[in-house]
Order: sequence, then C-alpha cells, then structure tokens
Amino acid sequence: MDFIKKQRRYSELVLGFLAFGIGQRLLGVGVWKPWAEDKGISLILGVIGAILFIGGAILLIRLLSWLLKNYNQENRVLKVLGISLVLSVAAGFIIGLLGQFLYDHTSISYTLAKNLIWVLSSLLQVTIKMTALYSLICFYQGREVVFRKKEFQRLLWLSLLLVGMILLFSLLLPQLADILLFMADSLLILGTVYIFVIREKENI
Repeated sequence: MDFIKKQRRYSELVLGFLAFGIGQRLLGVGVWKPWAEDKGISLILGVIGAILFIGGAILLIRLLSWLLKNYNQENRVLKVLGISLVLSVAAGFIIGLLGQFLYDHTSISYTLAKNLIWVLSSLLQVTIKMTALYSLICFYQGREVVFRKKEFQRLLWLSLLLVGMILLFSLLLPQLADILLFMADSLLILGTVYIFVIREKENI
C-alpha cells in the first residue's frame, strides 16, 4: 500500500494497462472462447471484460491528461504520440503490401506470407512503441532525447530479442500468440518505466 501511495502515477499505469489489456481480450474471449462457450459463461466474461476495459481506459486517459498538462511543452508529447501513430499505420500498410506482393509474384504459400507480415509488423511495432516510450520518459525526467545513447540501444535490442523469441514460440503455438504478446508488452512497458523512472528515483 505504501508503494501505491508513493508511486501513484506508476500504480495507475500498471492497473490501467493491465485492466485495459485483459478487458480487451476478455471481450473477444479469444483462446478461451471454446471453453467459455462450453461452460456457458461467455456473457459473464464479456461483462467482466467490458468493466476492465472501461476502467483501464479511464485510468490511462487520466494518466495521459496528467502527462499532457505537465510535460507537453511545445506539444512534444502530442508530436511523439502522433508520429508514432502515423508510423504504426504506415508500417502496417507497407508491410501488408509487401506480403501481398510476395504472395502474388513468388511461390511462397499464403500461410508463410501471413506469418512473415505478422513477424515484421510486430517487430516494427515494438520498435516504434519503445522509441516513443523512451522519448516520453526523457520528457518526464527533463532530459534531452538522444537515441544514440547506449541505454536506449540496449533497451531496443532487448525488446526486439524478447518479442522475437515470443513470436517464434507463437508460431509453434498460434493459439497462445495474443496472450504471449500481451505479456511481452506488459513486461516491456511496465518494466521499462519501473527501471528508468521508479528505480532511478529510489537510487537517488
């Protein structure tokens, strides 16, 4: 309880991120769908998912509002979020076109093309995500954003390595892919904020 009171913003991030992600997955049921339908609890899981999703969204919006209010000098937070969104959409579109081109003009199978698109898209998305997160952390700490720093390069390579391993495992067990990627996302985002912000504060 002392940690939650002392690190209120980080606690909001953890609760909001986990509630939003879990709620999103319960709404779709996903890998649990056959089991939920067999037990007749699809509706219950959907309601719980909706509550978690809305609660998590509220916490994340509160956190974003606080971030914009205190650290959005020269609209830098909005710029980072906007650029990240545009890059994510553009990357998904370009990779999709690449996959379609390979499928139409080479002998690779549809499954291989789909998996290739998924892997490349996931690796690009995590690159964009961690770059944006590092930028926001620098804004919060009042530091200049320098992507040549070893701390950022280590963070990026570690993120790519972790997601790459998860993707490889997910190709073997595709039914667990969504859950595994959510766990990797949670570990990377919440762990990065903890190491760069919370632990650094405690060591001062």
